[in-house]
Amino acid sequence: MDEDWSINGAGYHVHHKYGFGMLDAGRLVKKALRWTNVGPQRQCVVDFHAGQTRSIAISTEHPLILNLTTDGCTGTENEVDSLEHVQVTVSLSSICRGDLSIFLTSPYGTVSQLLGIREADNSKEGLTNWTFTTVHSWGEDPKGTWKLTVKDDSVYTFGCRRRYSETTAGFITQFKLTLWGTYRTKFPKKEKLKHSGVLYNRYNLQESLTEFIENSQVNLELAEAFVSENIKRVNEADIPSVKTKKKASVNNSPSALSSEFGKYLLHLWSAFWNSTTSESNSAIEGERSEPASPLVDARALHEGTANTGQR
Repeated sequence: MDEDWSINGAGYHVHHKYGFGMLDAGRLVKKALRWTNVGPQRQCVVDFHAGQTRSIAISTEHPLILNLTTDGCTGTENEVDSLEHVQVTVSLSSICRGDLSIFLTSPYGTVSQLLGIREADNSKEGLTNWTFTTVHSWGEDPKGTWKLTVKDDSVYTFGCRRRYSETTAGFITQFKLTLWGTYRTKFPKKEKLKHSGVLYNRYNLQESLTEFIENSQVNLELAEAFVSENIKRVNEADIPSVKTKKKASVNNSPSALSSEFGKYLLHLWSAFWNSTTSESNSAIEGERSEPASPLVDARALHEGTANTGQR
């Protein structure tokens, strides 16, 4: 697996380039048929206060780290306990803007790269009331301490003439968090993590999350998804809005397999299908009868995989 993949505080795999991964259109449609709306979106705004100083120097020798603690606007109509996205608004000056990189770390340790170094950006104008957005903390509870890291990679950008004696790359004058999300919305994976107690181990959170995901019958979940997508028939009852007297033909052919695990499941299903359909070959011709339910119990498939020792 790519080293840039990580697990956020709600239990979701996330990547700086690929987001939360490839969408599963089949499961999206299935979920849409029985969709339940989440609560209204809320907005909690938190400002960083630097005390009496109106600006904080960005060192050329080590990263600048600003800590901002929030209660997620607890007790107000803007309280958020399940994030959808986070906006970071900053204002800063810079000797060479392209040399700066900015990162945001959530209370659960999820890191979002907001700005990377840019070799062609030799502007000295800095950033004024500039807003960045990240969704990497989707599903997390925003309560806790957020960390903004500003780093200067001097002598990186073309066209910037900088003296080696410089110790200050610029000054940051504004840092604001806008937390967007909902309140008391249940996220399946986060609820599972809550009951496991993993989320309370913040000292080794990433290791605990990784171990939990690896030991939580991931193969079983894959098996259930595979069976649902490749075998289950779509009936009129599954689509409440359909009102027709004539049965629509359904294509039951399996979709393209994406893994060796999927091929193995299809092999097991084929054996099951052949054994059940052979018993009905003597049926009287007429309207085609429904075969024995092809929705194989995914748990049985999972146990069969373990018993045979195959992958």
